[in-house]
Amino acid sequence: MADIKDYNVAFKVRNNYLVQAMRRHGIWTAAELSRNVGIGQHLIGKYLNLAEPPMSPRGGWRPSVIKLSEFFRCLPEDLFPKQHIQKALKKNTAEMEMDMSDVQMITDSQLTPEAIMDLSDAEAIFKAALGNLTAREERVLRLKYFEDMTDREIADQLDLTPGRVGQIIKKAHRVLRLKDTKIGDHTTSGALRESLTAFEGARNGRM
Repeated sequence: MADIKDYNVAFKVRNNYLVQAMRRHGIWTAAELSRNVGIGQHLIGKYLNLAEPPMSPRGGWRPSVIKLSEFFRCLPEDLFPKQHIQKALKKNTAEMEMDMSDVQMITDSQLTPEAIMDLSDAEAIFKAALGNLTAREERVLRLKYFEDMTDREIADQLDLTPGRVGQIIKKAHRVLRLKDTKIGDHTTSGALRESLTAFEGARNGRM
């Protein structure tokens, strides 16, 4: 129970430009917008979730986006974040375990949607890889990366010296880089170094 965090946080990133345009017209759901504009609800859902870029691969606005802009009486580019005009968001949902400091890091920082999703992937890869360690190694890394504890704090809690904690962390890193653990499309041996960097960097507000 000691490793359980206080919060299970689910993120969903949506296209706020389109959301705000809908609200200004008193429209609150994709189904309602579909009825008003004559565009399929599924496609509107993709635009809301940034899963479909408004511009085609050839560089022109999609006909459905033109219809939306005519309905809202604005330019097509007014309905989408500029960074997603030609590039969809890889995914718009994520779920993470967090404590209060993690929640504050997300709410107080300027993390982009992509950074939040990358942080979720990094945490998942890291947690899956922990199964390759001994009980002590796993405990030390969980305290280090998920509880934000220093080597001295870990040493005090586990009745070790800070030097011994550092040795355990180094050994665990070597083991993790040699072991292969599949999670989704990732293999931890190839992705762990990047995942640890992303995980620590995001938690420290550097992403």
